[in-house]
Amino acid sequence: MFFLFESDQPVSYKNSFFIGTLIFIATFIRTVGVVLFVPYILLVVTNWKIQKDKWSLFAVPLAFISLFTLQALVLPQGSTSYFGHFELFSPQRLLENFVY
Repeated sequence: MFFLFESDQPVSYKNSFFIGTLIFIATFIRTVGVVLFVPYILLVVTNWKIQKDKWSLFAVPLAFISLFTLQALVLPQGSTSYFGHFELFSPQRLLENFVY
């Protein structure tokens, strides 16, 4: 990911969709791949001034979300993931855990 942002040239849509696809593949293989958004956000913050077309920076999350939605529609009965553990999360349960 760093090599795509290494130059002083603005990031293209093609590279942005490529990064979003790579993050999706990493997440599809192992759900910890979502953590790759942290370095991407750091890169966006550091390259914000040289990037002329700000919309191309939103292509990464757009590519990830569209591929993730497509995967959820095609493979709805996938194995459990870390995201499944949070479906019972609520502020009330969080408060109960702090009190307990």
